[in-house]
Amino acid sequence: MYKERFTSFIIAISLALVLISLSLVAACSSSPAPSSTSAAPAASLAAANTGVPTQTQASTAAPTSPAPSSSAAPAAYNLKFVDFYNPGAKDALADDELGSFITEKTGGKVEFTFYHNTLGKPGDFLNLLNGGACDIANLTPGEYPNQFPMETTLELPGIGFKDRAQRIDIMWRLLDKGYFTSLAKYKVLAFNPTPVMNFYFVNPVNSAADMKGLRIRASDKNVLNIIGKIGAVPTPMASTDVYMSLQRGVLDGVYTAYEQVLQQKYYEVVKYSVSNSLTQGCMYVIMNKNIWDSMPADVQLGINQAIEEYKSAYLARVQENDKMFIKLLEDQGMTVSTFNDSEMATINQAAETVKSDALKNLGPQGTAMLEDVAKMLAEYK
Repeated sequence: MYKERFTSFIIAISLALVLISLSLVAACSSSPAPSSTSAAPAASLAAANTGVPTQTQASTAAPTSPAPSSSAAPAAYNLKFVDFYNPGAKDALADDELGSFITEKTGGKVEFTFYHNTLGKPGDFLNLLNGGACDIANLTPGEYPNQFPMETTLELPGIGFKDRAQRIDIMWRLLDKGYFTSLAKYKVLAFNPTPVMNFYFVNPVNSAADMKGLRIRASDKNVLNIIGKIGAVPTPMASTDVYMSLQRGVLDGVYTAYEQVLQQKYYEVVKYSVSNSLTQGCMYVIMNKNIWDSMPADVQLGINQAIEEYKSAYLARVQENDKMFIKLLEDQGMTVSTFNDSEMATINQAAETVKSDALKNLGPQGTAMLEDVAKMLAEYK
């Protein structure tokens, strides 16, 4: 009897334990699944530590974007900047640098799209700028012989600039004095003077007499007049056509700066240079005035600050090569010589005649400007 009761008690306890176990299993099966913030499986943790996603993560994870920051705001102005330099050329890099200074000083409000030698010929740039097809242009004033009469007076022979730094300083001072009436229609961003200009020939030239009948290209109308008075054939031509014309014999020589000889690879077709200098050129980087006038004061202030920073950067970029330009030419297989004093006297006589005629055409204002230039140059002595 006692044994039967004990057996029944054991069975009852066992049944109770079974029921409790079943209840616990049911409760576990109805619990919510782990959230996305739960601990990751081992494979995912390994990927997080190495920075390499697993195959599953790569195929299922949605792309993410960084949170926007104030510096990521779109620029207020995206300006089209044209020049005739090949991408990567020294002068193209100078334009790129000017743009980067402006973007920095305006806090990213002004950005640029550069058209290096891809948007028209140099002779088209002023029309592109005036018509709004571009916003900024780096142009050679000589491409527009009737557009910048006062400005190109500084490219007459015998002015007396010692280096590019003097030319930059004096150009800005003359602009501020109101002499440059044509440039007053634009916002000037930079004056980029060339080094001294020289003659470069396909065949050897040892005297002024050797130049008679030669077709020589120059960009400035006053220099073209000098070339004509020497007895050569002055040949105006777009800079983009010079290389091919020299190669095909359409031109016998070119009057330009060593920088262009190196950047445009004229040394492949001209092998002789005469290092005597007559003049110095200058490039203008100018902005459409309507664009400038539309800009708020803070953006204009930033651009003016960038202009000042660029002046120093430009001079630092060119000064070393200016000191050794003859070696740079000789390294490219060119023969560099000089005219003697007698030959230069012949050329200088022609240059003085052209200078006198140019000043007559400019009138009293041109003479007054050159007198001011002489006073400014005296300050450097």
